[in-house]
Amino acid sequence: MKTNTKKPFLNPFEQVAEFAKDTVVTTAKELVKTVNPLSELFINPTQKEREKGNNNFTELDFDKLQKQYSQQDNPDLEAIRAQLGADGAGGNEVSEDMTDEQLKAQFHKRVMREEEEENLREEQEKEENERQKAMEAQQQAQAEAANAQPLETPKGKVHKNILGGGRPKATSELPPEIKPDAGRG
Repeated sequence: MKTNTKKPFLNPFEQVAEFAKDTVVTTAKELVKTVNPLSELFINPTQKEREKGNNNFTELDFDKLQKQYSQQDNPDLEAIRAQLGADGAGGNEVSEDMTDEQLKAQFHKRVMREEEEENLREEQEKEENERQKAMEAQQQAQAEAANAQPLETPKGKVHKNILGGGRPKATSELPPEIKPDAGRG
């Protein structure tokens, strides 16, 4: 006997919709983690402890602490902004009341100055390479000139005979014999 067991009908559109909802939620969370990876480090630790059931501490006001630290950091940030926005020649600082055109002009000047510095640096490197190649070529030419001069072997004494013919001594072609203990007594 066969029993008809019907499986519940799964609507693929519903599955896709649920999957899309889950994907949107997880994507949003992952996007926040990706954009601000330090956000996990700056969470309220007292809230975690309360969730665990630990109530043996006095709660801190982290918002108040954050405001105080931001006030302490403001002068440092302003000094850094001044250094980054400062123009090397005139010392123009970026201020909040500058118009977009002034900021663009200042940025353009800074970019042009950096390009000029880069061009000068490249030009100096090229000149240095050329000097280095010239020095190497000169050293190579000197080495070739030194190797090009033929070294003449010494011929030794020539015995002259009465008849006018001369031939070198037999020992002149061989190197002199050196005895290791010749100078010791």
